[in-house]
Amino acid sequence: MRRALFLLTFSILVFASRAQADFEIRAASFKPESGMSPLTYKSPKASYPVFVAREVIVSAADIEKVDVLIMNPEAEPTDKKGYGLAIKLHSDGGEKLKAFTASHLRKPIAVIVDGKVVSVPVIMDPLYKELLFSGYTLQEADSLKKQIEAN
Repeated sequence: MRRALFLLTFSILVFASRAQADFEIRAASFKPESGMSPLTYKSPKASYPVFVAREVIVSAADIEKVDVLIMNPEAEPTDKKGYGLAIKLHSDGGEKLKAFTASHLRKPIAVIVDGKVVSVPVIMDPLYKELLFSGYTLQEADSLKKQIEAN
């Protein structure tokens, strides 16, 4: 079975000091659509509306393992491009993500943490069990890992 690697780049992430992180992946659109709620995505350069489906495709409950990765061995701990997270989903979560992404190619999905849209990638290939998130400082990556594992 083909495994897809999901690469998302987050440039600015601010995490609330909460004990748990709500992690969700949902269908999204850049235009208003029936059954979707407006949220705001704040990129490093601008903020813009994103319309997000109510149905959760993958949640923190679907996560099997989270690891902090060194993306750039020469990076300082405060370097936003130096660290990342590898998230491995349970088989059921991987199957849900695979089925959804296979039928939604070239459409956006929203990655939501604690109710905030942190990324809106466009699906180019079906995704399965392994997700890679990059663009963190060491502290951000470690904090998010601990929050996700607390669920």
